[in-house]
Amino acid sequence: MWSEYKIVLSHFVALTTAVLAVLAATLTAYFQDQLTASIRWIMRPLAARLPWNRTQHRRSCGQPGHELVSLFTVAQLRIFKHDGSQASYEKTSDYKVEDTALSRYREAVTAEGSATNFATLIGRITETVKEHGFYASLIDLGNVLYKGARFQNTYSARLENSFGGSEEHWTQEIAVLTEHLTIRVIFPKSRPPTLLRCKLVHGLDEIQLPTSALFQELSGCPSAIWDISHPHLGSIYKLEWRW
Repeated sequence: MWSEYKIVLSHFVALTTAVLAVLAATLTAYFQDQLTASIRWIMRPLAARLPWNRTQHRRSCGQPGHELVSLFTVAQLRIFKHDGSQASYEKTSDYKVEDTALSRYREAVTAEGSATNFATLIGRITETVKEHGFYASLIDLGNVLYKGARFQNTYSARLENSFGGSEEHWTQEIAVLTEHLTIRVIFPKSRPPTLLRCKLVHGLDEIQLPTSALFQELSGCPSAIWDISHPHLGSIYKLEWRW
């Protein structure tokens, strides 16, 4: 009788141990998940400021990645003052709608100083926000355009105190699929550049390209023109110069 009792007791202890082990493993996994979620929640504001996350964040503030295709874009920077304190930005794009329906989209410009006087040729700007050096404007087209429709728009802004250094640069980010990009920089008559460098920035990598920007005269001023066929989506094209 005692031996049978011991057998039953040993089975009971083994079963209880197994149940407790499963319960402990379940609770451990649950608390690990909760701890991981808590750490992610606490670290999210800091992670957003890390350099490798800023590019993606900036991109989300620019144009939508899949709503439009740019068949041709001309991004022009014109520097008026000898000291680089006053300039204008003008971007003209020929777009094709890739979404099922589109009534608004975003344009963006970067500025190391400040940007003002945002304007759009068609539609109206409903808001402009600044994040991480980018000014992003939401443009209401005033109409609904369907997939396959094409439209051309010019977006412009005034830039203040952005080009005061002895070496300066201008960048254009490819936030939508683009078939051809032309970057123009028009310099003051009294201060032509002495050196040009062309670079490709992708993530944290910066690659110097064979200099294909050409010196020309536009509106009677020394200018640099950089033509780029099929620029890489998500990359930043950077034109550097030395005064």
